Amino acid sequence: MVKVKAIMKKELITVKPEVTVTEACKILVSKKIGSILVCEKDVPYGIVTEKDVMYKVLARELDPKKVLVKDIMSQPLVTVGEDNEVGEAADLMAAKSIRRLGVINKQGQLVGIVTARDIMKFVGEAERFEILRKLAQRDRF
Repeated sequence: MVKVKAIMKKELITVKPEVTVTEACKILVSKKIGSILVCEKDVPYGIVTEKDVMYKVLARELDPKKVLVKDIMSQPLVTVGEDNEVGEAADLMAAKSIRRLGVINKQGQLVGIVTARDIMKFVGEAERFEILRKLAQRDRF
């Protein structure tokens, strides 16, 4: 099976906790990504996703120019080891009802991010169906 380090994104897009949601969203749009890591001095505190913005800011009619990412981020950042197998990452996502994992090396340093979409590109059709089924269970409203 493929290791997480083979499919992770190595470019880490980060913001500081005091950045506004508007500023973070501009980065999301310009980079064409769905999440951004919240870090201070290279220490990850959490992650802000499009869903966080939608549910925690827009649906509550809060002003994204006044809300800080530290107030809406999902925390702590759930991580997986870079040498773990992709299937283990998928299982962790399903168990935690999330779609993104920070990737850490043996020293515990954040070295990448892996998403459910990244995993879907590298698994077979049968595995893809099972992963989608697990992830869909968490999205029932």
